[in-house]
Amino acid sequence: WVPDKSTELHDHSGSLGALTVLSGSLHEYRWDGSKLVRRRLDAGDQAGFPLGWVHDVMRAPLRSSGAPLPAEIGPTLSVHAYSPPLTAMSYYEVTQANTLRRSRTILTDEPEGPAA
Repeated sequence: WVPDKSTELHDHSGSLGALTVLSGSLHEYRWDGSKLVRRRLDAGDQAGFPLGWVHDVMRAPLRSSGAPLPAEIGPTLSVHAYSPPLTAMSYYEVTQANTLRRSRTILTDEPEGPAA
């Protein structure tokens, strides 16, 4: 994961998903039905994604104390798995009415869609 890049707000269509953070830290912004909720995932953390999960994932910055953890000094790496294998992803935007609007759906065989 490189700084300032994200997956965009998306779902995994008909696939369940899970990730493990190998090094560094990630922020996940998940739609809870009325707003985006953030959680931090540090090296060793795991997260699962049920059907209907809409989220955005990006590299997390250093802790607010400014003192980096050893894992934050190097690259941020994670492993993602999907079942059944990922075949489509829909992308969303949050409207002014605080609802989700699907902006596009893509067919894919890549973990987080085509590279930008």
